[in-house]
Amino acid sequence: MSTITNSRRILLVGSKSSGKLTFLKCTSPSPIFILTSLINPSTNRLPSPLLSTSHAGLSHEITIKTQYYTSTIPIWIDELPSEDLEEWTTQYLSPAAAEVLEVLGGIILTFRNPPHEELAALKRVVEKMGRNWDGVLLAVSMGTGMGEEMEERCFGFGFEMVEFGGGKRGGRNELRSWRL
Repeated sequence: MSTITNSRRILLVGSKSSGKLTFLKCTSPSPIFILTSLINPSTNRLPSPLLSTSHAGLSHEITIKTQYYTSTIPIWIDELPSEDLEEWTTQYLSPAAAEVLEVLGGIILTFRNPPHEELAALKRVVEKMGRNWDGVLLAVSMGTGMGEEMEERCFGFGFEMVEFGGGKRGGRNELRSWRL
C-alpha cells in the first residue's frame, strides 16, 4: 500500500450555523477536534457559549485508507460573515492570501438557506485562482427541499450541489449515487 502525499487542501466554508461541523463530523472517520466531546448527546448540539464562537481558523484532517493507498487530506474551516461578506471576499482576493489560494484543491460551501451572495463571493475567489485551477467546487445543502432550481443556480456558479441527507441519509438518489 502506498501513501499519497499532497499539499493541496480543502476550504470548508459557510455562514454561522450552516452545518460546517455537522458535515465534517458525518464525513470524517476521525474525531473532530476537541469540540466533538462537548456535543450534548440529547440535542446533538454544542453548548450555547460555543455556538456563538466563530469556526474561522479551525482545521482538521481526514485520513482515507483503501487497500491500495492511504492519504491524509487537510481541511481548513472558515466562516462567511453574515454582515460584511465583501470584506471577507476582499481579504481572499488580496496579495496576502495568494499562498492560501495556491494550495486549495477544493472548496466546500455548506448552507441551510439559498446562498446567493455566498456563491457570488466564492466565484470571485475561484476566478482569482485563474483558469488553470483544477479544484473541485461542492455546495452542500444542509436543509431540505432546495430542489432543482437551487442545483442549477449552484451549477451556474461552478458548484456541484448535493443535499446532505434530505431525510434519507445513507440512501441512494435517482442516479444511484450515495446521499451524504
